[in-house]
Parts: sequence; structure tokens; C-alpha cells
Amino acid sequence: MIQQLYSIYDSGNFNACLQTALSSFDSKMRNKSDVMVLVINIISNHNRFLTQKTVQTIYWFRKGYANNDTLIQSFDRAIENIFGLLPVNNDKAIENVLGILPVNLNEFEQTIESYKQPFLPEGVETICGQSCFPAVNSTDGAVYMLKILDTCHFGTVVSPSRILNQSEKHLLDITVSAFFSYLNQTSKNSSEQQSHKLSIPISFPLIGNPSRYTFLIEDSFGKEVNNKVEGNSMGVAMLISLASLIYGQPVPIEIASSARINRHGDVLPVQSIDKKLKAIKTERDYIKQVLISDKQILPENRDLPEFEYIQVRNIADVMKVIFPNSSNHFSSEPFCSHIQIDLQHAIEIMERQYKDYMVDTCIDNCRLLIDYIDKKINSESKNIRGTDKRLEYLFRCYWKLGACYCHKGNITESEKYLKKAEELYKKNRSIIEPRDYYNSRNNYAVLLKDIFCYEKAEALHRKIEKELKTKESPRNNVSENLSSLSQLYLAQQRYKDAATRQKEAIKWIATDELHRNYGYLAQIYARMGAFDKAKNSLEQAQNRIENIQDLSTKKIQLSYFHWIESEYLYRRAIFLKRNSSKYYEKLNLLSKQYENITHFTHGLINKFCGLAMLYFEESEKGLELLQKAQDYFDAQIAPMMALLGATVRIGKLSAMCKLESSLNQEMISQQIIEEIEKIINALSVQTNIREFFHKDIKILQKSLSCRRESVRDCYPASGGISETWQPVLEILQSINQKIPY
Repeated sequence: MIQQLYSIYDSGNFNACLQTALSSFDSKMRNKSDVMVLVINIISNHNRFLTQKTVQTIYWFRKGYANNDTLIQSFDRAIENIFGLLPVNNDKAIENVLGILPVNLNEFEQTIESYKQPFLPEGVETICGQSCFPAVNSTDGAVYMLKILDTCHFGTVVSPSRILNQSEKHLLDITVSAFFSYLNQTSKNSSEQQSHKLSIPISFPLIGNPSRYTFLIEDSFGKEVNNKVEGNSMGVAMLISLASLIYGQPVPIEIASSARINRHGDVLPVQSIDKKLKAIKTERDYIKQVLISDKQILPENRDLPEFEYIQVRNIADVMKVIFPNSSNHFSSEPFCSHIQIDLQHAIEIMERQYKDYMVDTCIDNCRLLIDYIDKKINSESKNIRGTDKRLEYLFRCYWKLGACYCHKGNITESEKYLKKAEELYKKNRSIIEPRDYYNSRNNYAVLLKDIFCYEKAEALHRKIEKELKTKESPRNNVSENLSSLSQLYLAQQRYKDAATRQKEAIKWIATDELHRNYGYLAQIYARMGAFDKAKNSLEQAQNRIENIQDLSTKKIQLSYFHWIESEYLYRRAIFLKRNSSKYYEKLNLLSKQYENITHFTHGLINKFCGLAMLYFEESEKGLELLQKAQDYFDAQIAPMMALLGATVRIGKLSAMCKLESSLNQEMISQQIIEEIEKIINALSVQTNIREFFHKDIKILQKSLSCRRESVRDCYPASGGISETWQPVLEILQSINQKIPY
């Protein structure tokens, strides 16, 4: 009993805990003293959360409990501290503990209405940037507070533990993007209708910057519990908190929400709504209104808690409920402090979003900036030439917009904007640097390679190469194009062509950048099986990295070097099949150096170290390293990260089949099926990638069809897991070789 109660208590459900404890409390129960200690603790320390039903439970428990022992005396003192009266063991005094005569339950409920107000959490109604929402775990529900913080605002103190994971970043990205799109549309409509004046220029786009914000989730103890709350059902709560922070207006304390939001600003339903609503009713009886999606299916009326359910369809509906005056004015200082009207800063924000793979947000902001710059230029009668930076910014927006559409697999739309960038460059060569122009084209070819559009990528590299030969071009542009072409050939397993191009690039590259190219060359040689050449190239790379003076740059470049080194060591150890203990030691040291994975190179290091440990028959350690790498890649958003996760899974599957003697075969087969389904999902994550692996996906799906029907019936008369899954493993190994990293 006491363990169950503490489980409820630890989740912050004070009322549920107190009601359960007092309802089942009697003199014969086990751990009676421990239960009463917990009860008194809640009454004494968490009384601000007590609901009317809990007060009612306290009253009826004390009236009905006949013993006058030490435990009850402690209980009475706790009640006295809260309600101001000390009960004694007679009916009249007990009735007076709440100052009432309980003629019937209805009168009792009416009387304790006066005890509602003291239990409101103090100060909540005065704080901007936070709102209330329920969440459900595997057993029960709880109520949490979501707080949005502006990390750039003066005086903001952000907890060091608040490093958002990828799913949290993704949700924040969606929320900020959707809200700023709403603000831009509201500003536009307000300008057209001239219904009110904003405190910022209406013509300027409001650039959403998700990286500027972070958020905390706190339980009833006021402790951070972000790791306990998963999913996007807190989406509307995050939206409300963000709007509260930007408008400078607190969220009404009597309102909670339980709904998702998408990038277009639509409010969507959530799962387990019945448990979430019950949690609100049990723990926060001062909440009177709950925002839900207009598409949410509610439980039958007899099971529905008594709230005013406000069905909302989109952001505009939410704002009308929470901030009814927000469409008429903006709180000037808080709102303006969140808006950057500096074009250079806006471009920097956009560049950062692109780097963080906030592709959709980057698209939104690129479009806003293009529209804004175009209008500004067109509104000026003078001919824009010379040193006008806006044309450079416009070029960068076109290029990034095209790159974002490439990421999404929309090549037609991508090429349209890249064509605009090219035309802008040709008309304004004195403003837009050739270096920037050729960098953008080379980077686009690399993007095409990463989504397996190999023919288009090679054609573009060839075109760039031809253009660069006809003019005096920056050496870096020549070397970068050659190096990228080399990596394209490596992805296609054209190793000799890859080595030739990388050696040509080394002739052009600046001395302080050579370490990367020698590293790439080492990787090519390692995959060719030319291990002595690979070792020599690695030594060349390492020597140059040692000369880097900036420590942060050196650390980053070392992680790239160690990624290639770990692949080299793994491949050479397998190739030798003997006398490879020195490679084991080096790989073991690398795995310890990169225990904490914070970058994709760290994940790849753990991958190759894990595969090596399996080869050296350290199965437990190898599987542990592979699992760490897989968890990291699974948490990322970019399609290539999903593919890297697939390569880790393929390595795990091979190991699982080798461990068949020590594990249950049926269990292994079920796990293999689940892992292969995840590999299929990774291969299907993006349009172009799905098309490239189309045949492989079909073969895998066909191979799994019979095994989904009945795992046990799939075994052959002789043999085991290896024989059963060998054909599928061969397909997976073929897929693994096609993934360039």
C-alpha cells in the first residue's frame, strides 16, 4: 500500500494520494504509521493544491475514525494548522473542525466552497510565459506547468540541464513557426483593414526564431520533469505559454489545455483524453475551462468531468479565448523585444535554422524575407547597384529556399529558386561574391548526393568544374568542388575515381584545411582495402590537426578524424583476422573518449567501435555501444540521420543472429522483425531516398510477410535463426553498402 501511495505522491498527485490513503486507512492496516506520515506531509506542505473533494475526504475520515491514538493527534495538529481549529474526540467538535454541521452532503459541499480560494497556487496568475496541461504515463495522469523562456532576454536564468533533445526542438520549432505565421497574417490583415495600429512596422516580417526559446516542464513540486513528459499533446500549452511571454499577458489560472498543434496552426486531438481530464479534475479543481480540439472525441457524458469544454480549431480560436484583446494591440515593449528588424540578424537566424534542420521554419522565414526585400527594393526609384547588401541577402534567401525544398524532395521547386539565385548573381557580380555563388552550387550538389540523386549531383559538379576552368576562380572553390565530387564517387563505390579527385583537391586546398582532405582520402583507401595508404593519409591529417591553435575548432576536427580512424581500425582488424589486438586497444580508447554522443561523428565512432567489439567477441559491450549510437540517430530529424540509424540496426541484427544459442529464438525473431520494420521506415523517410531504395524495400517487405504471420512456424527443420534470416541479412548488408557513411 505504502509503495502505491508514494508512486502517486511522486507524480505530484497530492489529492489522489490523500484521498486513496484516507479512504483505505484503518487501525488494522499494515504500515499505518508510514501512511499517516505521508498524509500529514501532504496536508502540511502541499495544502495549496488541496481540492474540495480532498477537504471533504479529510472531514469524513476524521468524523468516522474512532481511535484517539498518537497518529490521529498528529493528524489533528496538521488540520489545526490549516483550518484553525483543533478537533477532539467528540462528534460536536469534529463537526466544528470545518465550522459546519453536516446535515447532508450537498450542504457540506456548499459550505466548504469557502475553502477553495486559499488552495490556489500563489502567484501563478501574475507570471507570464506559462500554462497548465495534463499528461499521462503508463499508469496514471498528472498535471504539469509548461514554462517558455526567452534565452536572449536580459535577466533570464536558464537551467544548465535545459538542453533540448531533438523531439523537444522539433515541437518548439513547430510551435514558434506556427505562432509567428499567425502573427504575420494577423499583422497583414490588420494593415489591410486598418482596424488598429501595431507597435512595429506592419511591412516588416516577424521572423520566428525557435532557437531563441527553451522550455521547462514542472510538476507540482516545482521540479523539472521534462524527461517524464513525452509526445506533442502539450503543443497548445506551449503555444499559449509562448503567446503569454510575447504579449506580456499572463494566462488565466482557471484555464488548462490538452491538444496538439501542427505547423499550419491547426489544433488537433490527443490520445488518452479521459485520463488527462480526470487528472485535471482530481488535482486542480480551480480549473474551470479546458481547451480541446474541435476534432477531439470525448468520453460519454456520464464519464465526463465537469468543465467548460472550449473546442478550438486553430491558433486564432485559441488566442480569442486566452487573450481576447491580443488582436487589437500588442504589448509594445515585451513584443518588440522579441522582434529583430535588422536584416543581417534575420539572415543569421535563417542560416542557423537551416543548419539545425528546421527546414519548414527556414522556408517560412526565407519567403518572408524575400517578399520584404523585394518590396523594399521595388519601392525605391533609384537603381539598386554598388554596395547594397540587400541583394546579397536576397541571393542567400533564394539559395537556402532552394536547398530546403531539396531536403524535402521537391526538386522542381528547389531548382526554381536556385535558378533565381543564379540569375541574381549574374546581374550583380559586383555585389555577390563568386565564392558564395560557387559554394552554394557545390553545396547543392552535395545535397543531391545525400538524397541519392547521383546523376544530377555529378552533372552539377561537372558543370561547376567547367565554369571554374574558364576563369580565375578562388582556389577554395576549385578544391571544394573536387573534394565533393570525390565523396560522390565514394558513395557510388567508385573508389579509384574518388581517390583521384581527392588527390587533385589536395593540390588546390589551403594548407590549414588540408587535414579534412587527407581524412577523406584515408576513408577512401580504407574502403578500398589499401590500409597502408589509409594509415599514411591519417597521419598526414593528424599532423595538421595538431597545428590548429583554436581549441574548440581543434576538438571538432578531431571528432571527424576519429570517426574516419575508427572506421579504418575496424576494417583493418577484420581484414587481418589475426594480430589485431592493437586495433582493439585503440578502438576501446576511442569508445571511452566518446561515451557521451552529442554529434553525428560521435555516433559513427560508437558504431564502428561497437561493430569491432562484436568482432572481438565482446558481445555485451558491442551491443551497448551500438544501442547508444542507435538511440542518438533515432532522436535526430534529418533523413540522413535515419539512414545512419539503419546502418547501426543492420550491424545489431547480424550480432543478434550470432547470439542465437544463448537467447530464445522466438524472441530474437520477433526483435528482428521489429528492427527490420524500423529499417524500412528509415529507407522511406524522404521521397528521393524511398525511390532509390524502392526495390530493396519491396524485397524486405516480401521477406517479412510470412514471418509476421507466425514467427514460430518459420523455422526450418534443422538450423536456427541464422539459417532462417540469412537471405534477409544479405539484403540488409547490400543496403548497408549503399549508405555512404
